[in-house]
Amino acid sequence: MEIFIIYRLSPEYLLTNTITTGGDTASHYYTLQYLRDVLLPAGQVSGWTPGNYAGFPILQFYFPLDFLFMTLLSSIISLQVAFKLGTIAGTLLLPICAYWMLRLMRCPFPAPGIAAALTLPFLFNSSHSMWGGNILSSFAGEFSYSLSMALSLVLLGSLYSGARRHRRVVTNAILVFLVGFSHGYTLLFAEAMSLYLLITLRGFFERLFYLGKVYALAFCLLAFWLVPLLIFTRYTTSYDIAWTIYSIKEVLPPILLPVLLTGTMGSLGVMIWGIRAHAEIGKEALAMLGYLWFGLAMCVVFFVAAPKLGVVDIRYVPYGHLIGTLLAAMSLGWLGQYLRRWNIDWALLPVILVASIVWTGNQVGPVSDWAKWNYEGFEAKATWPIFEQINLKLKGDFSDPRVVFEHSELHNSFGSSRAFESLPLFSGRATLEGLYMQASISAPFVFYIQSEISQQKSVPFPQYSYSSLNYDRARPRLELFNVRDLIIRSDHAKKAIRLSEEYALRDTVGEYELWELTTNRNRYVEVLDYEPVLFPTSFWKEESHRWFVDESLLGTHLVFVDKDVTREFPPFKALARDMENLPRMPVETGNCSVNERIDNQEIRIETDCIGKPLLVKMSYHPNWHVEGADRVYLTSPSFMLIYPEQRHVRLYYGPGLWDRIGHVLTVTGLIILLINIPLGWWRGNTAWQLLAERMHVRPSLVPHFKFNPGIRNRWIILIVTVIVAGVTIAQFSYVTYHSNPNRVYNNAIHLKDEKRFDEAREGFRLAMKELGASDLAQNAAYYIGITYYLEKRDQDAIAAFEDLVRRYPRSNWIPEVEYHIGLCLYRSGQESQGSDRMQQLRKQHPGTRWAEYAGDRLREHRAPVEVQASLNEENIDHYMSIAIDHFNHDRLEEAKILFQDISTRFPDYSGASQALAALALVYYKQENCEMTLVHYGELISRYPKDKLVPEAYYHLGLCNEKLGNPDKGRGYLSRVARDYPDTAYGRQARQRLR
Repeated sequence: MEIFIIYRLSPEYLLTNTITTGGDTASHYYTLQYLRDVLLPAGQVSGWTPGNYAGFPILQFYFPLDFLFMTLLSSIISLQVAFKLGTIAGTLLLPICAYWMLRLMRCPFPAPGIAAALTLPFLFNSSHSMWGGNILSSFAGEFSYSLSMALSLVLLGSLYSGARRHRRVVTNAILVFLVGFSHGYTLLFAEAMSLYLLITLRGFFERLFYLGKVYALAFCLLAFWLVPLLIFTRYTTSYDIAWTIYSIKEVLPPILLPVLLTGTMGSLGVMIWGIRAHAEIGKEALAMLGYLWFGLAMCVVFFVAAPKLGVVDIRYVPYGHLIGTLLAAMSLGWLGQYLRRWNIDWALLPVILVASIVWTGNQVGPVSDWAKWNYEGFEAKATWPIFEQINLKLKGDFSDPRVVFEHSELHNSFGSSRAFESLPLFSGRATLEGLYMQASISAPFVFYIQSEISQQKSVPFPQYSYSSLNYDRARPRLELFNVRDLIIRSDHAKKAIRLSEEYALRDTVGEYELWELTTNRNRYVEVLDYEPVLFPTSFWKEESHRWFVDESLLGTHLVFVDKDVTREFPPFKALARDMENLPRMPVETGNCSVNERIDNQEIRIETDCIGKPLLVKMSYHPNWHVEGADRVYLTSPSFMLIYPEQRHVRLYYGPGLWDRIGHVLTVTGLIILLINIPLGWWRGNTAWQLLAERMHVRPSLVPHFKFNPGIRNRWIILIVTVIVAGVTIAQFSYVTYHSNPNRVYNNAIHLKDEKRFDEAREGFRLAMKELGASDLAQNAAYYIGITYYLEKRDQDAIAAFEDLVRRYPRSNWIPEVEYHIGLCLYRSGQESQGSDRMQQLRKQHPGTRWAEYAGDRLREHRAPVEVQASLNEENIDHYMSIAIDHFNHDRLEEAKILFQDISTRFPDYSGASQALAALALVYYKQENCEMTLVHYGELISRYPKDKLVPEAYYHLGLCNEKLGNPDKGRGYLSRVARDYPDTAYGRQARQRLR
């Protein structure tokens, strides 16, 4: 099996000294290098990095075990190869760990071997690439999860065996440590599943005490890392999204169906056989069956409750797949037990192994292509010279101003759409966006800035609001985060940045433009223009975001304090409880100066601004300490504020009280480990056993419980307890699932689509109540108005839309809302008011598609309207963007007219090939393959070297197949696979040809 797996992972690239690419994986490599070169030499496993998100504690809120393994491995091989091997460690271990889990549970032969074999369909499942556990998820960056999932199987098997025999406390504590140190999600699941071991007729208190000892010792071992993580969680950003599953095939993928069906039917068979033959096999078989089915129940509970716990719900679906796999193996093991009477049980293992390999081999999906893409590395990509040149032009260190990059999938040509997150690795410079977005309190502000400088924005935190492309609005926020350099890729962003006077084009590299913000002061530490204002609040994250999105407030910084102070106190001179009328008191700075030096975990400041408020543009964390100032304050948006007391000030990141408490607990755990190691020279006893003997206490420390009811009462207690617990958990899960605001919103969308408008509005209002000023809340407010509009209840619709404008005056929905208000006014007979609203829309939101539509409605109602310029060379970019917007919103007929006009009249226009390809794609979406062939053929003829040619050949192949010309279709697909192998269409063509 290991050979089969490695063969499919493009092993020829695993041992090359290149830096791995692919999804999130590409950004993890910097973490490994930082751990080896900065943290470990300083005696740290986690520490501060200024590289992303205005600084954050790296490996404090992510999991170090796999990175430590890679670092150890790098002592004998290169760091690049060690990283590659570390990313597949969990994948290679999973079959072995599945074997050991069932072996430890004493499942009958050949169940352990079958469990290993049946992990192949699980690993090669390609229905998802982000949930965790399978190979594609590991390639996408979830390799720590894969390692921890594998280790958790050994833990679950060892706990099952150890709790029943009251053995392996130390071993299991070490396993808990390894699982938790490699991924927290898997530890939560393992802990929950182990609760099944408390369901017993006898020995409940002994088992409870056993699990208590295991988890207490494990907590001590983890405490040096876990205590700060738990305490400082409030200085992270919650990512509690509710995943939307669109198809049953995502949960029951075809490659796993035979395994899951075997597990289901096999479980039923084992249960019936176990009940009938309870004295022979039932006691063991039913206990194992219950353990695994309890695990399935925990998958459901965690999927439902995950948003409440602040974790991602979808991460627990792979555990459902894996436990279904183990159920199938266990069932086949008991079948082998039954077949043993004829001495043919041995045949099951080779049959299942061969069947699993053949079945999986025919459905490996894109694994090999992804492996090649990841492991050939950055340096092997055709675009490496461009990427390298960009980094060389930006080269510097952390004292240089930050770099921001436009979010774009086009970066994937370098190896990952997140390639520029590794600017600290390749150029030495700090950037804003990064991989570990939950680890920093600055993440929401970073993504807000990103939405203002990117055509294609990323909005990962639904609880916050975002903006749209606007470099004028972005300028003060970029200055606040000390951003000087911008990397721009999309044509739309390039055009937008040229409309602002504060930016200067510095260089062009391939399709990329490097810009500078000319108004930035290029300082990380500077004196505030206005006195900071004390702002008492228990919801400083929400208040800070509200402050950040309102540029009129940015000049007056808030200093957040938890306690409800009644007056300002030195050194502060102002106090406020709301942002409506913040006092603006100028700071008398004179000619004082500030100079700073930024290192990995230290900021050195030289200043003569004694007693003046200095803003330090680095993310706040309680582990920042200061010398030369009284203390470090948390100030808006997420930065530090100090009042220097001497000329030389030193800020440094280091352990605090909670870290020391964690260290003491870990030392305690290590002592417990040492005294439980058998002493070979003393009859194999441990130091603890010898000490316990002298102290006249039981070595196990299990107290004697006098609770000893009869067997009948034990059964009653057990049944009642299980029923009460089951009903309570089921009720909690039901309420939690249906009250989650994200799910309430998604359900309301479904009700709207079914035209159940009253129920939909109720759901949207509930979502708005819970979601504050987030994007989802704004969406809900919009759909309330739309449901009234669809019912032709115009006055209610107008009131709902006006309410949205009042609540969210900066919402991206405003132009569309204004347009619908105008429509409602027209429809209700208020012609004059409707025209006024449409004119207002065109004046306040020019250039939007809603302004274009407003002009159409004004003409229809014979109202005066500014005549729109016809398509010409000067406004072609504008009309191209309108056409793209029509296409993106499925206004295909309107888009078709513009794309046809642009591609026909302006063949030399830089976007003509894109217009022609988009025109062909419009026809393809309309299932008109004849015209698709015409326009893609024209694209190849007119622009034979254009980057869109692979797309054209690919669609020529698809359309010929649809038109009944399979040979011709395969010819086109073969051509794109052969001539353009490294493009997305080349990879899709190879997959289709299989």
